[in-house]
Amino acid sequence: MRLHISKLVGGVVLSSTLTLSTLVPVTAQDGPFGDLMNQDFSTPYQRNADDFSGDFSEAPMLTEMVEAGQLPPLAERLPANPPVVIPYESEGRYGGNVVKHLHNLSLWWLAARQLGHADLVRQQAGNSGEFEVDLAERWEVSDDSTVWTFYLREGLRWSDGEPFTTADLMFWYEHVLQNDNLMPGKPAYWRPGGELVQMEALDDLTIQLTFAQSHPLFLLGLTEEYSISDGGWANWANQPAHYMRQFHPDFTSEDELNARVAELGVGGWPDLYVREVHAHTASPGRPYMIPFVPDGPAAADGQWNWTRNAYYYKVDEQGQQLPYLDTFEFVQITDNQALLLATIGGEFDLVHTFMRADSLPSILDAINNRGAELQVIPNLNAKTGEVAIYMNYTVDDPALREIFNDVRFRQAVSLAVNREEISEARFRGFSQPGQAGFPPVDPYVFDEEWVNAFIEYDPAEANVLLDEMGLAERDNEGFRLRSDGERLTIIMEFRAGNHAQAIELLPEYMADVGIELSLRPSASALYRERTQDNSIQWAGWSMQPSFYSLWALIPGAVDQTPHRPFGVLWSQWYYTDGAQGEEPTGDMREMIDLVDAAQTAQSIEERAELVSAAGRLHRENLWVIGLAGMDIRPHVAHSDLRNIPPAPYGLNTDPSAHSQYPEQWFWDR
Repeated sequence: MRLHISKLVGGVVLSSTLTLSTLVPVTAQDGPFGDLMNQDFSTPYQRNADDFSGDFSEAPMLTEMVEAGQLPPLAERLPANPPVVIPYESEGRYGGNVVKHLHNLSLWWLAARQLGHADLVRQQAGNSGEFEVDLAERWEVSDDSTVWTFYLREGLRWSDGEPFTTADLMFWYEHVLQNDNLMPGKPAYWRPGGELVQMEALDDLTIQLTFAQSHPLFLLGLTEEYSISDGGWANWANQPAHYMRQFHPDFTSEDELNARVAELGVGGWPDLYVREVHAHTASPGRPYMIPFVPDGPAAADGQWNWTRNAYYYKVDEQGQQLPYLDTFEFVQITDNQALLLATIGGEFDLVHTFMRADSLPSILDAINNRGAELQVIPNLNAKTGEVAIYMNYTVDDPALREIFNDVRFRQAVSLAVNREEISEARFRGFSQPGQAGFPPVDPYVFDEEWVNAFIEYDPAEANVLLDEMGLAERDNEGFRLRSDGERLTIIMEFRAGNHAQAIELLPEYMADVGIELSLRPSASALYRERTQDNSIQWAGWSMQPSFYSLWALIPGAVDQTPHRPFGVLWSQWYYTDGAQGEEPTGDMREMIDLVDAAQTAQSIEERAELVSAAGRLHRENLWVIGLAGMDIRPHVAHSDLRNIPPAPYGLNTDPSAHSQYPEQWFWDR
């Protein structure tokens, strides 16, 4: 696999191209998925329109608005050189609404991530290691990769018609990235060598970034930033300066900001600012660059409507402005069984993420025997730790902290779990039992030893390890006693309905080795709140580490990543640059340093070496206990909805790959 750091698709030659040496990708291992593990998830490239000689056209609904004087003509809304999207199946036709599933409001970002992405450069969907033009029509990099220059398309406009220029990028750089209230922790890839990037607007269309040291893998880190999904307020191409100034004290008076804060009942101006960036809470009229724009905030019942962006900057090969579809309508269903019945009944045109392999028999029966107008788009969920146990190693309870931080305890818990039963109960066998390590489909850092560490079902050995720890004494019900004489009782938090079939088996497994485990399911919002509290003991969530997904290796229990609480205080320390929380020591600190170094690595080989070393520390310490993963996660769509490519889920979490080019979806009817 070759990673062209400054490759530009469409025949445009850059002034400097850096090609990194090749590593041999790991081949997929044997498993229950057959050819699915070797499926090519790549969607077609998009290219510049330099050689396009035809006329551009638009959707009928937009033509009507132009004729009514509500919009300027198309020529004034498209950039001078729009990107051309090569259709996945065929060119489409205009019109229509799609009804899509929303699980709940706290997971709004899953919907937003699939529907929209806009950044200067995007990764080609899949894991090809290639990058392609987007808002930037080209870019250059110096021979030593310290200076990166991006050239914006002339004539780009936000969804409200205002120009998108380097002023928007400089606003983010000067007033968001460098504002410690909004971004107390600066992402490592923005500060290689410990020095924050220097950004300069050379003109309205040219932005130049200068790093203190060589930064050849900058694009890899850059394109991992979410666009309008969770944590996406940090994305530099998602913040319209002309709109966001009204929520920032550098431009708006303190009295005016305080009045808005009081009116909305938020904690302060930073909360007000972030509220206006997040798509599900932003006010109506908030501008975007993505193909579909929310009409306003999502309703409390999950009803949420999006409409095509009349100023969207892409076209198809025939010169038709994208997107093809008119609108999207989100409807909330939180219960998975109710969702399955609604899908089979035709209430949704597209369901993704929350449809699992255990739903396939019912869906296929509906298609083959009952005439349901559905299609199944099979996707491999490459997360080895789709179901995982997180222990909070900084927990307030000192006795539990001592127990959790003994690696023998984690090994014992892992050995006490019957993973075959969990796989069957949750995934009907369509998953691979194992630890939450680097997956077999990872092209660089698959670690078979990690995936297989302590996964045998051996309660006898688990009991031996717990006895060796000094937990041999038990009460009259057979439960072990802590060092303070209290029963070893643990509370496990998990999101209600999320892998409940698997998690509900854990109390029996733990009781067999003398641990009393109580489960506490909660709604998503409450679960997120609890995982930010250092009193949390265990949590059930997923883990998806890979060469691409470095953030999954780091404890995360703050707003950006609230569902990985294997050290809440460590997470606070990391995400606030030491201003809060507790500084980790030993292997945990070394692992975090390795991950940070990997974000500014000088080559693919160096990044792979650093990521592998971080993975080895995870393997040796077993900080996260994986139960099952590598399952099939089908997308289910109406049979007449076309141009929906498969998505590689859980390996490369770059949202530009996840978005699946929704601008090219269309109704073929």
